[in-house]
Amino acid sequence: MKTLYSLAVSCLLLICLNTYAGNNAVYEQRRADYVDTALASPNGTKIILQAYKGVPVDTNLLNAKLGNIYTGVTSDFDIIELVRILYLQPGVYDSKILPVLNSVPYWVTKGDTIRNYWSENHMIMWMGSDWLLHEKYNKPIDATLRNRLVHYLDLKIQYGYYEFFSSVYAPYCLSGLLNLADFAQDTEIKTKATLASQSLLKELLMLTNDKGVFFPVAGRNYPGKYKTPYGQNHNNLIYLLTGMGEAPKGSSAAGPFLASSTIPVDTVISSWVPVLDTLLHIGHSLDSGLVLNSGMSFVDKVVFQWSSGAYFHPTVVQETVQLLDDSLLWDQVDFALLQPIRSIITPATAPALAESLGCISKSTVISGQDVRMFKHNSITLASVPDFWKGKVGFQQHICVANVGTTAVYVGSGEVKADWEDRTDNHANIHLPYVGQNHNVALLMYRPEFTPALL
Repeated sequence: MKTLYSLAVSCLLLICLNTYAGNNAVYEQRRADYVDTALASPNGTKIILQAYKGVPVDTNLLNAKLGNIYTGVTSDFDIIELVRILYLQPGVYDSKILPVLNSVPYWVTKGDTIRNYWSENHMIMWMGSDWLLHEKYNKPIDATLRNRLVHYLDLKIQYGYYEFFSSVYAPYCLSGLLNLADFAQDTEIKTKATLASQSLLKELLMLTNDKGVFFPVAGRNYPGKYKTPYGQNHNNLIYLLTGMGEAPKGSSAAGPFLASSTIPVDTVISSWVPVLDTLLHIGHSLDSGLVLNSGMSFVDKVVFQWSSGAYFHPTVVQETVQLLDDSLLWDQVDFALLQPIRSIITPATAPALAESLGCISKSTVISGQDVRMFKHNSITLASVPDFWKGKVGFQQHICVANVGTTAVYVGSGEVKADWEDRTDNHANIHLPYVGQNHNVALLMYRPEFTPALL
């Protein structure tokens, strides 16, 4: 099977390399208009587009981004922009940007309390930036970088994205991929990044309705993404590709990456359809993931498990706790909530504890699921049947409808005076049982018992 997959990917690489002759004129004009509008607007993030057009970049914004690299929890969001500027204007900002970018770690470092290297979007931003800095400036890299970068791209091409249909995270994931697709010298990495980018953009259009609105089910999303139909990061991408929806008045974080990219998108654009009724399988089982990642170093393997949401599932928790202990990561911001149980959990005791807390330890996993989708012009309905029903939800939204420009989604848990007064991380205190047949979905709630410890 692995040989057949490698042969198929090789054929795709050849096709991608040999057939690209430019995108259609309508898209290219819309891309040019987007750049001009964004640069003329007082709003939006335009530093990349300034570099793309060969004009001086905003010095205050550049300095702010450089200052954020040392302490920013999401400094990789800034790093991918700075790397793109280095490539778009070679030599102009090297002396200002490189000393800062070379001063921070790009993979798991003992005692790091700030950076996240293990969710899907963060992984590609860190790994891709590290690789590009290595290629262009001979930056030293660790011995496993290329292998894990290719492994990441292979997983996305073959299985799709764990953070499926995420209007929060997909644009940042795409931005990291586009840097590689546009600038990597390594032919294999460049072409696989192109294929992975195209796959992610096709996923974005799959649940986009004919008004250019994207209100999807999602493996990880924030409730705020369902409040307004336009003006959000992902809307820039949809408009650039299709022209549907409101024309952006300024650029978003991800828009400039696509607008300054030359990757082929004609097949992406033609993938959008107004009517859809299908079942899509995304990802793989947790057990398959353990096999897929088994040839990696211990740290890399655990990080890839975490990227699929497998943090404290009983099957992997022993390795998770071991890495947290070895790398002194208990004080890292993503794991700070675990401080109350830190004193009672060890690698040896972790599996039994995780099993007893199964209502919360298992449902972070988003490695493989079936998504039922129905779309008819401006109406969409999608759900993820049998997704950890009864257990605690994290950022998952597993049944969402879109009526024109209005999202209909569900949440469970304590109802406060303000419906919106709930954490972004727990839209559902208990996930529902969901069944969908074409344009009808049935939801039922039967919460699992929650131990007093939680």
